[in-house]
Amino acid sequence: MRRIRIIHRLRTLMATLAVLACAAAAAGLWWANRTGMPEAWRDEIEGALAHRGIHAEIGSLRLSLVKGIEAGQVELFLDPERLQKVARLDRMFLDIDRSKLSHGQVQVEQLSLNGGDISMPTNPDEPDGRMLTIRNPRGKLLLSGDRHLELHHVRGEVNGIQVEFQAEHLLPKRRLGGSAEDAARDRQRRRELLDRLIAKLETWTPETGTPPVLKLRTSGDLEHPERIQAHFSVSATQLEKQGIRFDLAEARGSLNGTRLVLDQVLLKDPGGILEARGNYDLLSREGRVTLRSSIDPMPVIDALAPPAADTPDWSLGSRPQLSAQGRFSFAGDKPSFHIDGTIKLDQPGAAGIAVDRLESDFSCDGSHLYLQDLVAELDGRRASGRSLISRDLVRYAFTTDLPVDFWQRAIPFEPLKSILADFDAAEESEVAVTCSGTANPADRHDWHFAGEAEGTLLSFRGVPTRHARVTLDLDHDALDFTAGRVTFDYRDYPLRKAHGGPPSGSGTVDRIRYRRDRSVIDVEGVSGSFWPAPLVRTFAPAVADHLEAYGFHRTPTLRAGGFIGVLDNQGDSDLTVDFSTGAPADYTFLGRPLTFAAPSGRVRLVDGEIRVSGLDAGLFEGRVRGGITAPAGGRGAVRGEIDWTRLSLPDLCRSYGIEARPPGYLTGRIEFTQRGAAAAGLDAEGLIGLEQGELFSVPMFGPLSGVISAVLGNRKAGFQEARDAFCTFAIRRGLLRTDDFLTTTSSLVFTGDARVDLSERELEMTVRMNARGLLSVITLPLRPFYGMFQFRGSGPIDNPKWENVMFTSPPESQKVLLDPPKARSIQLPGQPPGRPPGRR
Repeated sequence: MRRIRIIHRLRTLMATLAVLACAAAAAGLWWANRTGMPEAWRDEIEGALAHRGIHAEIGSLRLSLVKGIEAGQVELFLDPERLQKVARLDRMFLDIDRSKLSHGQVQVEQLSLNGGDISMPTNPDEPDGRMLTIRNPRGKLLLSGDRHLELHHVRGEVNGIQVEFQAEHLLPKRRLGGSAEDAARDRQRRRELLDRLIAKLETWTPETGTPPVLKLRTSGDLEHPERIQAHFSVSATQLEKQGIRFDLAEARGSLNGTRLVLDQVLLKDPGGILEARGNYDLLSREGRVTLRSSIDPMPVIDALAPPAADTPDWSLGSRPQLSAQGRFSFAGDKPSFHIDGTIKLDQPGAAGIAVDRLESDFSCDGSHLYLQDLVAELDGRRASGRSLISRDLVRYAFTTDLPVDFWQRAIPFEPLKSILADFDAAEESEVAVTCSGTANPADRHDWHFAGEAEGTLLSFRGVPTRHARVTLDLDHDALDFTAGRVTFDYRDYPLRKAHGGPPSGSGTVDRIRYRRDRSVIDVEGVSGSFWPAPLVRTFAPAVADHLEAYGFHRTPTLRAGGFIGVLDNQGDSDLTVDFSTGAPADYTFLGRPLTFAAPSGRVRLVDGEIRVSGLDAGLFEGRVRGGITAPAGGRGAVRGEIDWTRLSLPDLCRSYGIEARPPGYLTGRIEFTQRGAAAAGLDAEGLIGLEQGELFSVPMFGPLSGVISAVLGNRKAGFQEARDAFCTFAIRRGLLRTDDFLTTTSSLVFTGDARVDLSERELEMTVRMNARGLLSVITLPLRPFYGMFQFRGSGPIDNPKWENVMFTSPPESQKVLLDPPKARSIQLPGQPPGRPPGRR
C-alpha cells in the first residue's frame, strides 16, 4: 500500500516536472524569439555555412518550432574576410543536423526561403550602390556533404518576372591563395554581367495579367563550368518593352557544357510572328542563328535608336517577310556577325518615295550589306539588280523600267537632279535603264553613274521625242552622254503644221558632255535630218530661239559640234551648226516673211553672238548669198552682208505689198545693221542693179510717137524704154538715200537722186535726162538747156506722182555719170614698162 502511494507521488512529481519543463521550454522559446539566440549560436552557424563555402553574416537568429532556426538580415560575401558583399536576405530558415548537434557539432543541412527580399549589389565594393532585387523568394537549398548543393522549387519575382529555379551542383573546391588580378577580373566580370542584366530587366514592363515566367533547371560541377547542363524556358503574354508589345513571347533551350542551344524562340505581335533557333559556344564565343519573321520591326528600331536621333524619313510599309540564317562571334576586340537571308516588303518608302513591292536576298556582316536579286515594283514596272552598301560607299548595278517621275523624286544628286527635272513623260511613256555606279552617303558630291538609257514618248525642255537612246557616264563634275540616237516627235511642231512636213526626224549624237570645271557643254558629232531648233533647245535654248527664225518647210540635214557656256560662263561658247535642205525655208526680213529655196549655210555661236555664214539660197527666182551676225540673247543689233543675183522684181514687190508689178531682175549687195524688226531700225550700205525692167518709156518723136505706134500696131514703136538701172545706196534709221541712180535708153541717159522712207513707204526722187549717141549730136545746140530736162517724183513707192520741174544742180556723184571719163591704160605692179596687160 505504501509502495502504491510512493509510485503515485512519483507520477505526480514527474507530471509536475514535465509541465514545468514545457513551461520552461515555452518560456525559453519565447525568450529566444524575443531576444534572439545567443551570439555563440550565430558564430557556430556562420562557421558551419563557411564550411560549405557560404560566407555569411547573420544579423539575428530566432527559433521556430515549425520552421526551425530563422536567420534575419543575412549578408553574403565573396571572401572569408567579408569585404565584398554579394547579396542581402531579409530572412532565411536553417535546418540543423540534430544528430551532430547532440555531439556539439553545428552542420547546416538545408536553407529555406519564405518571403522577404534578396538584394544583390552590382559592385561588391559599393554595397549601397545599384541593386538587383529578388522579391518574395521561396524555396529550399539542400546542402549535403562538403560540396553538394540542391535547389528545390526556388522561385521569386525580379522586376515583375516570375523566376523558377531548380539546380543540383557540386560547389567549387576551396582554393588557397590565388592571383589578385584574377580575383579583380572576376569581380569586374560579375559587376558588368549584373549591370547588363539589371538594365535589360528594367526596360521590361509586363501588362496586367499573367506575369512572364522564367524556368531554369541546372546541374553539374561548378568546378568545371564546361560540364554544366541547364535547361530553361521563358514564357510571357501581353509583354511590353520600351514601347515594343508582344502578345506572346516564348523561348526554350539548354546549356550543355559550353554550348548554349536555343531550341525555339517565338514572338507574336498582333499581326505577325517571329520564330528562331540557334546555338552559342561559350568557350569559343561563337554561334549561329536561323529565323523567320513577319513581325513589325519598327518599334524595335525606334527603341534601339539614340534618344537624340532624328525621326527617320523612311518607312517599311507593311510587315516585312524575313527569312535569314547567320553566324556571330564575340571573340576578338569587338563582336562580329554575318547573316544571309531574304526580305520582302510591301509599300516601303523613303524620303517621300514609295514602291509597291521590294524584295531582295541579302548578306550582312555589320559593316557591309550586300543586296542580291533586288527587285522593286511600282505600278507594274520594276527595277532589278544588286547593291553593296557600307557606311561611306554604296555600289549598285541594276536594270529598270520605272517611270521618269520616280527618278525625279528619288535622285538627290546635282546636277543630275536638275537635268531630270527638265523631263516630262506622258502616261504611255516607257523608260529602260541599265546602269551601275557608286554613291557616298556622307557626301552628295561624291557619286558616279554609268550605263545606257532608252525612252519613248518623252519630252525634254518641252521638246517631244518618239524614241531616244544614250550611253551615260555621269558624276558631280562631268555629265557625259555618248552614242545618242533620237527620233523627234513633230506632230505638234508649228513648222510641221504650217508646211505639212514629216511627223518625225532622226539624228545621232557622238557626245554631249557637261564639264563643271569650265561650266561648258561639249557637243560632238551631232548629225541627222531634223529641224534644228528642237534639238539645239535640249542643250542651248538661247541658240534654239534664234534658229526658230529659220522656218524650214522640211527637216534639213544638220551637223553640229563645239561647246556652249552655261551658268556664269555663257559667253564662253563656240558651237557650229551646218545645215542644208532641198526644201524651202522662211525668214523674216524688214518685217516681211521671205521664202528661200533650198537654203544651206553655217550657224555659229561664238563670243555671245550667233553668226550665220556661207548662206546660199534661192529667192525670187534668183540666188542669195551672205552672212548674218546676231546676239545670242535675242536683244541687240543684227549685222549682216548679203548679195543677190537676178531676183524677180515682181515677186519682190508682191512680197513687200507693192501694188505695181514692174518686170525685171535685181542684182546687188548690202551690208546692214538691223535693230529690232521694223524698217526704222535698219542701217545699211550697198548697191543694186536692175536688168530687163520697165522703168519708163520715152516718146522719141514727141506727139507723133503715139500715132506711129498705132499705125505700126506696136505700142513700143516710137518709144525708147529704160530697162536697166544701177545705183549705190545708204540707209540710216530706215531712210534710204542714193545720189547716183543711173538708167539709159539707146539715146538718153537718166541720172537721179532719191530719198525713200522704208517705214512710211514714201518716195522722193529727182531724175535728170541727157542725150547720147546720134541724139546727142542732133541736140548739140540745146546743150546749155539740158538742165531743163529734169523730173521729180514723190508719193507712195508703188504709185509716185511725176512732174517736170526747174533744173537744179546735180550732186557731184552724178556729174561723173553724165560725163564719164575715158578709159586709160594702167600699169600693174611688177609688169614690165611698155607692155599692155594681157600681152606677152
